[in-house]
Amino acid sequence: NCPFEDYGCDSEDFITLENVLGKDVLVHAVKEFENDKGPGVYVLIYIDGRFRYVCTHSVTITAKLTTDKVKEILRNDTDDTIKVRFVRRKSKKSDRMVYDIA
Repeated sequence: NCPFEDYGCDSEDFITLENVLGKDVLVHAVKEFENDKGPGVYVLIYIDGRFRYVCTHSVTITAKLTTDKVKEILRNDTDDTIKVRFVRRKSKKSDRMVYDIA
């Protein structure tokens, strides 16, 4: 189920992180969750003239989008957004590629 039905989204509005890499998007809302894979976030973005949402367990993205500052900017009583670009970069701790926000 889409976690952003109050924005008029449904499950068909899901888009993979891979499909938005390198594109500037506007973040409208973030919803935290946890499952057997650990903590993660659903991120409501505005891209190509419509609302879509992504889901990720990326530690870096989850940590950046769940800070108190981000929560304050995106609180429900404002129309504020955050412009981001999702990217892949080499991990500073390992030789693996990881998702991040530029």
